[in-house]
Amino acid sequence: MLNNGVTAYKLEVLFRNQTLGSKYKPARYVLMMVLRYVLAGPQMPPLTANAMKAYTQPIIETLCNEQAPIQALQRCTAIIDEVTAQFPRVD
Repeated sequence: MLNNGVTAYKLEVLFRNQTLGSKYKPARYVLMMVLRYVLAGPQMPPLTANAMKAYTQPIIETLCNEQAPIQALQRCTAIIDEVTAQFPRVD
């Protein structure tokens, strides 16, 4: 999947230049899933469906933009922070 590769690359760049905090590195795949939900919605069509192109278009447009991935991933990290705040931390 091209989207996964581009998303993984964008995440790595944002981790390296410290735009995203390193505390999210263990959750990089969760970030990718939340990003898909935020940008395209949770109801993914079958991979063979013609609707897949329309489903992935907002993701591709966001990832090809310079600032949009940063803003979208910051929304995703806010969602992750909100959800994880509901659970006690176990060290």
